[in-house]
Amino acid sequence: MNRDASILGDQTIEVTNYPLKGETMDQVLWFMRDVSETIASQRLVEHMAYHDTLTNLPNRHKLERILAEHIQIQDPVACLYIDIDRWRFLSDMLGHHGPDELTMQIAERLQVTIHPDDILTRVGSSEFIILLFDKRSTLAKQKAEKCIKAISQPFNIDGTTVELTMSAGISHYPNDTTSAEELVQYARLAVHESKRTGKNQIKEFEDESKHQILRTVEIEKALAQALDRNEFSLVYQPKVSLTQNRLDGVEALLRWNNRELGHVPPDDFIPIAENTGLIHLIGSWVMRESCRAWVRWKKSGVKPFMLSVNVSPLQFAREDFVESLQAILDETGMDPMFLELEVTESSMLSYEESTREKLTQLHQFGILISLDDFGTGYSSFRQLRELPVQVLKIDRSFIVNLFTDRNQEAIVRSMIQLGHNLGMKVLMEGVETSDQLEWLLNEQCDYVQGYYFSRPLLEKDVVKHVKSVTTYIEFGKTRA
Repeated sequence: MNRDASILGDQTIEVTNYPLKGETMDQVLWFMRDVSETIASQRLVEHMAYHDTLTNLPNRHKLERILAEHIQIQDPVACLYIDIDRWRFLSDMLGHHGPDELTMQIAERLQVTIHPDDILTRVGSSEFIILLFDKRSTLAKQKAEKCIKAISQPFNIDGTTVELTMSAGISHYPNDTTSAEELVQYARLAVHESKRTGKNQIKEFEDESKHQILRTVEIEKALAQALDRNEFSLVYQPKVSLTQNRLDGVEALLRWNNRELGHVPPDDFIPIAENTGLIHLIGSWVMRESCRAWVRWKKSGVKPFMLSVNVSPLQFAREDFVESLQAILDETGMDPMFLELEVTESSMLSYEESTREKLTQLHQFGILISLDDFGTGYSSFRQLRELPVQVLKIDRSFIVNLFTDRNQEAIVRSMIQLGHNLGMKVLMEGVETSDQLEWLLNEQCDYVQGYYFSRPLLEKDVVKHVKSVTTYIEFGKTRA
């Protein structure tokens, strides 16, 4: 036999000039088995190249091939981009194997919601794309609503109940673009818009909002290089004790000046840092640099004062958060008795048991704990009473309309009384007028921050401020 074809499955391997004469049957069978194993290996390699190893769903490479084929024949396609909200936070809380189990359960639920002709793909750790081949433009939004409903049902991960939300973005071919690459990009941009405007919602790509969405993408790319480029800096907002009429401490505030984007406000880049996981590196940098600044201030001869540092919920959720903080304190020489961590309500209310353990450890170190943005979350009296928190920091939004909304006065007054009843000190941020200050004095608020006393200071100006300002209040006015 000079030329033969061995057909196995749907693949054909040509056998050229293989001499059967003189060969034993065992040798022929060995050869055929070897060919079969080769085909199986080829199939496995190809499957792995085009499928996600965890969920076995088609991956981004397979997605690109499918889109290219349908666009070539001008077949209408809707791209539904799904991103699970707070994934970094959940991954840190669930430990090593939990995220994988959660991912597989998410994939199963999404698979159940779609039509057999739809294609579900996994394109990132928390990102999925559903391709819908239907001419009805409204179908994608209906499908997204079904997915949101499916994901909103509680998950059970090793006995832990996990509740999720998801953000969705939709783009259409050929209405939005005739490019497969842009179709995916536009759906992803719509997801960014969904997360930027509150998460757990559906956004369809709109050309009018492309500029804002593209800026978000630009920030994300630039943020990844910001630390290496030394683009971050810190300023320090004085915190004033009303009961002692003196500086109580300063709060470290992060600033970012990018060479291409210019000054980027924290409200713009912090959520992106959290979504991408960069907040861990950035948060560690802030903690380390602010502690080093405090040590330099102490060496300058001024009396030590409190240093407040904000901690992201994602940082606080990490299992090694306390150990990492301890390492920074040891490295810098910062006295933990003068360190205050500002942790948001959402951090404290998630996974109460692990939160309580961390707070207890930090309290044992002598570190002060402040509940940041108080009033914007949903903490109960029981939760506040059981957590080792020393300071309630009332969000600045409550003081803006203090004298134009009578209900606002009652709310702030109740917050101050609640803090005092729990044995805590209370701080009001955002104080800008003498009338606001006088009202807070009458309500026996303990601490205040705001432009009325000082704008945020550079590190080199903090010592000068401490030495030049001895008292802050005299008949409702500042005095240097």
